[in-house]
Amino acid sequence: MSATRKKLSGAQNRKRASHRIDEEAQSAAKMRRWLRESAASLAPSDSDIQNATTATERSDDGEESLSPVLCQEQDDDTQLATSDLPQSASQQEGEIIDLMDPGAWPDTEKMTDMQRSFLSNQAVLLNDKHPNNIEFKFTERNGRRLTYSMWFRTMTNKENIKRTWLVYSKTKNSIYCFACKLYSNVFTPLSALRSVGFINWKKASERLAEHEASQAHKECVIKWKTRLQQIKSCQGIDRDVELLIQSEKEKWRQILHVVMDAVMYLATNCLSFRGSKETINDLTINYPQPNQGNFLNLIILLAKHNPTLKLHLDHLQKGQVSYLSKTVQNEIIQLLACNVRNTIIDEIKGANYFTIMFDCTPDIAHNEQMSQVFQYVKITGSECEIKESFIDFVQVGGKTGEYITQQI
Repeated sequence: MSATRKKLSGAQNRKRASHRIDEEAQSAAKMRRWLRESAASLAPSDSDIQNATTATERSDDGEESLSPVLCQEQDDDTQLATSDLPQSASQQEGEIIDLMDPGAWPDTEKMTDMQRSFLSNQAVLLNDKHPNNIEFKFTERNGRRLTYSMWFRTMTNKENIKRTWLVYSKTKNSIYCFACKLYSNVFTPLSALRSVGFINWKKASERLAEHEASQAHKECVIKWKTRLQQIKSCQGIDRDVELLIQSEKEKWRQILHVVMDAVMYLATNCLSFRGSKETINDLTINYPQPNQGNFLNLIILLAKHNPTLKLHLDHLQKGQVSYLSKTVQNEIIQLLACNVRNTIIDEIKGANYFTIMFDCTPDIAHNEQMSQVFQYVKITGSECEIKESFIDFVQVGGKTGEYITQQI
């Protein structure tokens, strides 16, 4: 009998790579559909800027959903709604730019100043997630792969400094210096880090050190930092536009905070959300109605004490972005559930003593599902507490002891 294979076969690697490419294509298609629908409302006029800063996505059934960028709490210099991208920045000769892929960004010579300003902020968001969001095992090329340490430079005093200019492209499996990609000129020496992407992992550490020590790279970094400071303080030539965008961002942050508080209140108290009649016109009244449901009635109540939300409801029209649809409610509930689950899992990982309990019970559709419950000891200072937490339901296809053991 042959020994257990420790390394995946070529067919398995190809299958995994094909699956990964399909997922990336679906993500890119979703981004393209999102930008196409929001690009029509993007123009330099004051009225269009208000629409440009509402980062929402319409699904196939017409329901709005939250933008993942707006769900993050970032600093003012890095927080940027994806739909703030001007039309000239989101379209290049009829093609939609994939904002999450630096390899798909236009060349420096073809890039407009408006595109450069937007992508400067986008690159900061990408670098903040690197290298924690990179699956290094999928970056293998010629027997070598990217490593976590490539994003850090060791100084002479042994201090590790993160390379804030380094980003990774999934589709091209290469790394870029986005400062040089955005701000280099025709006189800048040609480098793979700014043009086609660097892919020689064997020489990566050596080439990265040489690149960041070059004069051309230092000049590009200075231009990038200067531009970010101008955007943050609204000191550029597009000062009025930046001020309007910042005010719109603040408005939507306040509205989203109220919506999330309403969702958390109803979910915490195990109250129903929806009613029998939910239309935009019903939200313009100043008193709640029984058939609107708890969520919309609570929003109307909170609007009496929140001028921003009240102004939003008073000017709300049919088809306009509201963040009040059932799709947004479900998405917020899912985000909150993931956060609670991760918190519980972190507590379990930090516990010295814990036990697991699994129980199979059919649901109302007669599908067998197994509940996951952990009982663990949480030690806080000198206090000791025994906690019992439910994690999730798992669909199972059998009830035998062997099958359940395999599932656990």
